[in-house]
Amino acid sequence: MRADLYQGLEDAVVAGDTDASAVGRRIVLPSSFTGGPRNMMQHYQDAMAICRTIGTPDFFITFTCNPNWPKFLKCYKGFRVNDKPVTPEDIDEFICAEIPDKNVDPLAL
Repeated sequence: MRADLYQGLEDAVVAGDTDASAVGRRIVLPSSFTGGPRNMMQHYQDAMAICRTIGTPDFFITFTCNPNWPKFLKCYKGFRVNDKPVTPEDIDEFICAEIPDKNVDPLAL
């Protein structure tokens, strides 16, 4: 860490400036900056526009993928993290879900 980078901050404290808004300069991140407040607001507004157009969702499903999963490595040699499945058949190779039968497995419900 370079202490000389903080000289302006030290000068402001010594001068008695306690209002942080008067020190430094304001930087506004664009909405394309992932994780920034404008980005989050843009995603929220997009989601609300979709709900307004086609209605509220019945399910909210998320998933994660381990790129080192043996089944994944076997099917997609040379597959990069940014690559995405293209067809529904590609997706079906990796997604499996079932609704438990209450008579067979009553604790699963």
